[in-house]
Amino acid sequence: MKNYILVLLFIIINHSYAQVNRNGTLTTIVDSLIDAMPASADNNDYQTPSGANLTSWGNVIQDILDCNYSTANSEANAFGYTLYNLTDTSQTPEKTYYLLLKNTASTNYWGSFVYNPLPERQKMFIQCPHPLFDTNTGYQGIRIFQNLGARAYIVSGTYRCNNTTETTCAGTSTVCGGTSYRISDLAHNVDGTFQKSTEILEPGISGLIVIQPHGFNKDGNDPDLIMSNGNVNAPTTDYFSALKDNLLIEDNMLTFKIAHIDTAWTELIATTNTQGRLINGSDNPCNKSASSNAGRFFHIEQAYDNLRDSESNWNKLSNAIAATFVSDPLPVELVSFTASLYYNFIRLEWETATEVNNYGFEIERSETGDTRYENWKKIGFVNGHGNSNSPKYYNFVDNNPAFGNNFYRLKQLDSDGGFEYSDIFEINVESSSDILLEQNYPNPFNPITKIKFTIPEAASNNDVYLKIYDALGNEIATLINGVKKRGIQEIDFSGEKISSGVYYYTLTMDKFRETKKMILLK
Repeated sequence: MKNYILVLLFIIINHSYAQVNRNGTLTTIVDSLIDAMPASADNNDYQTPSGANLTSWGNVIQDILDCNYSTANSEANAFGYTLYNLTDTSQTPEKTYYLLLKNTASTNYWGSFVYNPLPERQKMFIQCPHPLFDTNTGYQGIRIFQNLGARAYIVSGTYRCNNTTETTCAGTSTVCGGTSYRISDLAHNVDGTFQKSTEILEPGISGLIVIQPHGFNKDGNDPDLIMSNGNVNAPTTDYFSALKDNLLIEDNMLTFKIAHIDTAWTELIATTNTQGRLINGSDNPCNKSASSNAGRFFHIEQAYDNLRDSESNWNKLSNAIAATFVSDPLPVELVSFTASLYYNFIRLEWETATEVNNYGFEIERSETGDTRYENWKKIGFVNGHGNSNSPKYYNFVDNNPAFGNNFYRLKQLDSDGGFEYSDIFEINVESSSDILLEQNYPNPFNPITKIKFTIPEAASNNDVYLKIYDALGNEIATLINGVKKRGIQEIDFSGEKISSGVYYYTLTMDKFRETKKMILLK
């Protein structure tokens, strides 16, 4: 599946973006979350989410995957979380991430989720279930996520032994002083956010790869790394052999045990890990190990010395994973998607920067904007260009929009059957069916361009506003502010005193608002 680059247009409508913007450094933020999480055993800070809470968490993850960020944020607020749109200012160029984090006042210590809308390795999901017990693995995991450009990262919200209640899932363990795993141990629990997030991403991202960095106390006869797919059977594709070779390039003194190769070795091979059971196809991940090895779950136990004891040593695993799994950047780059009202029809326009394996776009319309599939109807299809390294422009005309609110989105389809949704664009027909804002001419322009629009009889007594904005949404000029007569109106705009670039002009009249893009080239 593919995701998209979306350029923020200054249009005051209900796009689906995260509601809370934030600047900072991703690793610093995640490190501080790990530092602040409840670190005590038997303290019962962690409480299992209810069935309704887990359903809501799953809905939020699905909305993030579908780029419906404002919907995700609204539902997250209901269970004490917020979705942040983070601009990581420490990277060049700056990167955007979406962070699903617990509110300060919330007592739902269910963990934190990070999403990369423009991944270099779009199938990779980094999971850190034991950031405190397996020392430094949470810090290591977020750096693996960032360094590799992975799709998603999740980290637990408490110490694995925090809650005294034992899970009902099959598996024995004495790590917390009992005989079974605790409900606060999210690698061995199907009623937690790790399992729910994996359940959503597994079908949503074709060929999902889950990597869990763990840690153990090495005895004299132990290897430095114990690696397993959560299954002793051999996978069809053996990535662990390649990972071992790449780790030896990083440090040729490391020693290994690989579960499906060193079959006599039985310690710490993750056969009771519920995420591993899920990825490997178990029909009951809580109580039943999988009979086959999908080769897409990577449980990596690391000794402390030379692997987890410093950031430079954390990078050994990060570098080896990067060498094992090649980059697969998103092949379809959508840079704009807009809708304009012309009398009684709506024209959709969108642009791509690059395309790989692009079969085409299904155009979907809804009268509610609800992200559930049954509320969207396919109203057309436009063929893609397959493979392209140059900008491509598309349009589609909806000749039969509904009165009132109309919501549109694109479903981009790969030739291999994968798909991804664009953001949602909303436009209202009822109060604006006779108003026409035309494209400025010439466009591009230097320095004068004409902006033309029509005012119908019904709107002739309303105040009219025509304003110019730059690409960041800053108001540059007000060309009209007051009542205008009905009929065709035309006004010149001069860019003599501003620099070259992309600008937007917005016409506002009663409940009508429309925006168009223009380009000044000097």
